[in-house]
Amino acid sequence: MRHILAAFVSSLLLVSCAHAAEPRAKTEVLKELGEWKVCGPASGLALYGESGPSGGLWDLEEALEREVGGAASRGVIVSFAATWCPNCVKGLQVLERLAPEAKKAHVEIVVVMIPQFTTSIASFMEGFGLTLPALKDKFGTFYKRWTGGSLNPARLPYTFVVNSAQQLVGIYGSEGADFEAVMRQALGDGDQRCRRK
Repeated sequence: MRHILAAFVSSLLLVSCAHAAEPRAKTEVLKELGEWKVCGPASGLALYGESGPSGGLWDLEEALEREVGGAASRGVIVSFAATWCPNCVKGLQVLERLAPEAKKAHVEIVVVMIPQFTTSIASFMEGFGLTLPALKDKFGTFYKRWTGGSLNPARLPYTFVVNSAQQLVGIYGSEGADFEAVMRQALGDGDQRCRRK
């Protein structure tokens, strides 16, 4: 009952949120964000899982060394989202649809979720039918470090694509109507290498 109530309260917050604008036509593609740059190293992401198969500590470096879909990892897609962000739900639903393709492409998808007050991340994810592994960023510490910003729901979600060499090969801001196509392309590029000139 508690899970149903938490999901209901979360959905009310999403419906009543004033930031629920129409999606942009194009997903925002960024060259850098906070301290991160495309082709730069991605590190320092280790959080505890609260939902999905991520139980226990999830560590980016270890994730890139594991097998995904029966073969060596080709990369990780990390989406930073929050339980009070309506745009985040839409983006997470896209990533959920792409999860089987990601597994076949040997790319892991993980969500770094910032909860609102005492909202259970597991209940939130379950309430929207999301089974992606969700990590709890209780105070938004990793979000702030990776995005260099404050917790502004109008700026969420952010999605990072990391290749198996632990390089950032994609940084995406506000999701547009083309987000699914953009992420499908990221899966195809999963293990692309950055070459410095």
